[in-house]
Amino acid sequence: MTGATNRCPACGGPLDAGGRCPACGDVSRKTVAIPVPGEGSGLGGAEAAHGDLARVELPEGWEISLDVTAGPLAGRSFRVTRSRVILGRGNVDIPLDEDPRVSRRHASLEVYGANCVLVKDLGSTNGTWVGGRRITSCDLQDGDEIRVGDTVLVVTIATPP
Repeated sequence: MTGATNRCPACGGPLDAGGRCPACGDVSRKTVAIPVPGEGSGLGGAEAAHGDLARVELPEGWEISLDVTAGPLAGRSFRVTRSRVILGRGNVDIPLDEDPRVSRRHASLEVYGANCVLVKDLGSTNGTWVGGRRITSCDLQDGDEIRVGDTVLVVTIATPP
């Protein structure tokens, strides 16, 4: 990907040539290239592209849900029906209004291609955590635990065989 920098999915720091993060040592998750603002990515229409992704339904046969296991909404379940959804308070796709530690636009969940589900922090005040580690962007697997504010969500990803 032109204009992208390989970033650690756990802490967001730059990766060395071997794909290891010198800041936190993370090598346990798949590394993804994400565009970094201000590094000449040439993605002038990036916001428009994200808006378009929000209108795209999930690929045929995919089912993704977020089950709240802790926090003010414990016991609720949210079904993801599009390739990009926003978690937060207010006018978002997955409303977590009852948690005051969740930012208005806290995080996004994005599906790319046939095997990539990402969670991205959107500059939230209290951070987004996956598996107990603060992240900026992270490739998700079935059963991963996401924490935003005091809300803990478990990801269920079912794909066709």
